[in-house]
Amino acid sequence: MGSGNSEDHHVSEGPINTDRDQLGEETNPMPGPLVPVGNGRALSYANNPKEKVPMTRESILNIQRVLLAGVLAASAIFLAACGDSSKSTPAGTETDIEQSATTATYALALAIGPSENMLTPEEAKTAKEGEVMVSGEKAMTMSGMEATQHLEVFVKDRKTGAPVSDQMVTIKVTNDATKEDTTVPVAAMYGLSGGVADMHFGNNVTLMPGNYTIVVTVGNEPATFMVNMPKK
Repeated sequence: MGSGNSEDHHVSEGPINTDRDQLGEETNPMPGPLVPVGNGRALSYANNPKEKVPMTRESILNIQRVLLAGVLAASAIFLAACGDSSKSTPAGTETDIEQSATTATYALALAIGPSENMLTPEEAKTAKEGEVMVSGEKAMTMSGMEATQHLEVFVKDRKTGAPVSDQMVTIKVTNDATKEDTTVPVAAMYGLSGGVADMHFGNNVTLMPGNYTIVVTVGNEPATFMVNMPKK
């Protein structure tokens, strides 16, 4: 459609200039998607021919190594944040409490866990698990209650690291709240699965949740442990 006073407009029939550089427009600085190009060159940018930056296979391998290192580092940080389970054992597992102490001559390791099946050497012949008593006898009750934990102490010579089994060992447990003292009937024993190399001292005990002071005397050298029994 036209109007009464229309003017003729000349339209160039030449090609339209779409070169962004000549039009003064900024070229896209961002590279496009990566596509394979072959001939030893692994990848190249496709949407901006003037900005092609080929990447060699070695470059890609280096990037993959960096990414893998980042993943491993993140995993290490996550595991560290979760805590190292080898340094402490939660209550309710095989060992509830583990502590160590030293005297002038000895290195002691205290462990408290669930009560164990205390065995005589004769009973050990047919048993599959438990603690074999070399001396002493099993403690059925403490303070009139059924034994609920197993308290054991490993003793080694500080100089040689050799297990000590020829010294008199006594164990006294004091309830910090009630001040009640209990002397543990100490048995020298070893775990059935560990053999005589597992020689240690202790017995089954009854320890209610709370704080306790445990004094272990080897010969005439005492060592003190401060223990908190958690609620199950």
